[in-house]
Amino acid sequence: MPPLLTSCSRAPPCAASSLSSLSRYAQLKRQNDDKDLLRGLKTPVTFAALAFIVHIVSVVLDVVELDTIAGYLAFLSWLSIMATVAWVGLNQSGQFPEVVDQLNSAGDVVYGYGQQGIKVRGRQGGLATGRRPPAKALAVARLQMYLNRK
Repeated sequence: MPPLLTSCSRAPPCAASSLSSLSRYAQLKRQNDDKDLLRGLKTPVTFAALAFIVHIVSVVLDVVELDTIAGYLAFLSWLSIMATVAWVGLNQSGQFPEVVDQLNSAGDVVYGYGQQGIKVRGRQGGLATGRRPPAKALAVARLQMYLNRK
């Protein structure tokens, strides 16, 4: 791809080539954005993930014999599955766009809560982020362990 800014002795041809490169860049960017399938499916993927996670928690609570809480979570799981099915059906049919907008806003709220949970977990460090503690902290910890042995 030719550089966007080149030194030319004549301004109009240089400006024309720069504009054509910018339009080509905009076209390629638009094509790449069209390839992003998850952007359009963010709401159903969010509701499906919510249903999966809540179902797993519900089963664990059922095993621990907290049946009342497990029942409420199972109901929430079914609600999120029904929201996913309703979003897909209404989005494909084009009917009731206001309901689709409400489902999208609810999905954005759930997605936002999920992102907040990931950010909080990421700030704690450790296995969730894959980051190691600083080398200085490791050296101090090893020195303290060595000194405590004696």
